[in-house]
Amino acid sequence: MKLNDVSTTYGTAFDTGAYGYDADTIEGLTNGDGSDVVTSALDGTYGKGDITYTNTGDASAEEKQAGKVTKTVNGGPYYLEGTTDKTLKNYNIEIEKGNATINKAALYLSTGDYTEEYGDAKAVQHDLDTGTTVTGKANGDDLKDLISQIGIKNTSPALLNENQTNDVKYKTDGSLDSYGITTDFKNSLDNYDVSLDKKGTVTLRPKAIKITNEMIQTYGSPDKTFKELSDTPLVNGDRISTDGLTMKPKADGEYEKNRAGRTTADFGFYKNDLESDGGGIVHENGSDARKNYSVTIEGDIIVNPAPLTIKTGDVAIDYGTDYTTTLGKTGSSVEGLVNGDEKHADDLAYAYGNYGKDGRDGYLDVDGDKRTNNIGDYDFTTKVSNESEDFLKNYTISGGDATLTINPKDVYFHVDGNGKTLGDVVYTVTDPNNPSSPDPINEQLVYGETVTPSYTPDGRLPNGHYGVSTSLPGYGPIDSGKVYGNYRYHYDGDITVNLPSKPDIVPPVNPPVTPGTGTVTPLPETPENTSNTPENTTETTGHKTVWDGDRDRGGDRPEDKRVVTLPFFKVLEDKTTHRYGTYDVAKRTTEVKIAPSAQVLPEPNQPATQYRELDTELTTDKGTGEFTLKYNGSRFTILPDDDAAAQLIVVGDETKNRDLFEKALHVAFTKMGLEVADLDGVYIHFGKE
Repeated sequence: MKLNDVSTTYGTAFDTGAYGYDADTIEGLTNGDGSDVVTSALDGTYGKGDITYTNTGDASAEEKQAGKVTKTVNGGPYYLEGTTDKTLKNYNIEIEKGNATINKAALYLSTGDYTEEYGDAKAVQHDLDTGTTVTGKANGDDLKDLISQIGIKNTSPALLNENQTNDVKYKTDGSLDSYGITTDFKNSLDNYDVSLDKKGTVTLRPKAIKITNEMIQTYGSPDKTFKELSDTPLVNGDRISTDGLTMKPKADGEYEKNRAGRTTADFGFYKNDLESDGGGIVHENGSDARKNYSVTIEGDIIVNPAPLTIKTGDVAIDYGTDYTTTLGKTGSSVEGLVNGDEKHADDLAYAYGNYGKDGRDGYLDVDGDKRTNNIGDYDFTTKVSNESEDFLKNYTISGGDATLTINPKDVYFHVDGNGKTLGDVVYTVTDPNNPSSPDPINEQLVYGETVTPSYTPDGRLPNGHYGVSTSLPGYGPIDSGKVYGNYRYHYDGDITVNLPSKPDIVPPVNPPVTPGTGTVTPLPETPENTSNTPENTTETTGHKTVWDGDRDRGGDRPEDKRVVTLPFFKVLEDKTTHRYGTYDVAKRTTEVKIAPSAQVLPEPNQPATQYRELDTELTTDKGTGEFTLKYNGSRFTILPDDDAAAQLIVVGDETKNRDLFEKALHVAFTKMGLEVADLDGVYIHFGKE
């Protein structure tokens, strides 16, 4: 009889229920005996029957202690053997062994699904290295040894190299897509068949990054600047540039709320008010990498103030001008309004304070009022403010510097005088612009200021009357049209007196000069002085006085100084003659000086007795011109020869041409042979003779 063939899977114990024999395969029966002869006598059930079984495919006792169940697949052949102590009456029992087969067990590989952050190549590699599990080990085998034998190697397009992942992959609906994992392995071991039960995937999710930046604007300017990012949290060799990374104010942020449709928001600091709307991140090769990142912009917006310049024109006023009048004459504007503020320029208010700075003000606060300071120039700075709007806070304000010029206040008066003699003249003063004024001069002064002038006659006028010389306390005699203190006084006068006429003294002609020669006839050498020569005496001629310092002053005055008192006149282009005044003429060796005199001398009327003429150049601090100097035995005349000379005379009129008279007389005394006693009057012409 032959035992059944049995089989099992590696690591799985043989099924003893299959042990036994098949009655149909019994051989050797004779004499018409059937298999029941054997089966009735010999029970083949394992553990209960009459056969003792031995399976050589079972693990040995020692192997079982190590956790083994079966022998290895390739360690056979293995047999199921059996013995029995049963006997048959007519037969000898021979048990033939059956085959015991051990089949390979099945090992199953399963690769997981993993999600990693873009750029985390190490994490992806770790997933590939460890992401496949092995199940089905049997017979007490060591799993690590089995895995080593299988040689699992996973790869995926999600990993470009050991340092870089692929891009994040998206489905058409915008959701994340995955990269597959390919698993290579040895599919057959000695005791196992190996199969891949589940393929794995790698999903790359965008890397979340936070970029801190700063947007800077100038108020009203559309230009924006950003900081270049030197330390950005990018991966995979990607790079970022603020040129491409579009950043903008948050749509619902404070900046946009304040901007309200204008070019910029107000000057100020808007914390964490930036966001990004894409772009700006690229791979090393320049291709777009923005989809691989979830970008959070954390940044502030800084709006700097715009420059604003105040323009204020210089202002000129007269001393005593009311403060509100000066405000009305002061004009200011600004340059640089932007961001729609230019539409509200009329909301600006300009203030000038007291028109001064550094402690020097054009206006002074006196008794609750503002009064002009003394005449002069006063620098001041303009302030500007909003009346109802509030946009000036957005500007850095400069400029506004200007000058207030306080000019003298003009005072006009006319003096009439009447008397029997020059000593008993009664003076009447009127304001030509307000003839009925009871106080014609002081009513023209401001702030309660007053003056007490005094008057004296000042030379005979062409009509036989006399002019008037006005004196002010602290100044003495004043010239009409000149400034004294904070006022410019303009005056004229007419004095009527009844004085006896005194005959003129006709000086001797020495030497006679032929009229019109244009040359100077040399004089004889000056005779030695005696006690009765003019240079050494004091004589009152009725129209001039000559004095000598040694005799008249009793001092040690040098002999080269002589003084004569003479009337001075100007002849206008219309040939009318006007008095400048009476002056003391002092002849010195190197110069001639003239000064106002207290005497009053009439215009000379002596006949011409000789003729002298000299063309010369005269220079004052106002310039240089060509002149002709003439002398007729009584009058000394100065005539302009060119435009420069005519201009010198016009400019010098304000000071009554004293400088020009001094220069011309010095030439007369040094080059024309004249002495101070030779002159009865001095004339200067504003045009040709």
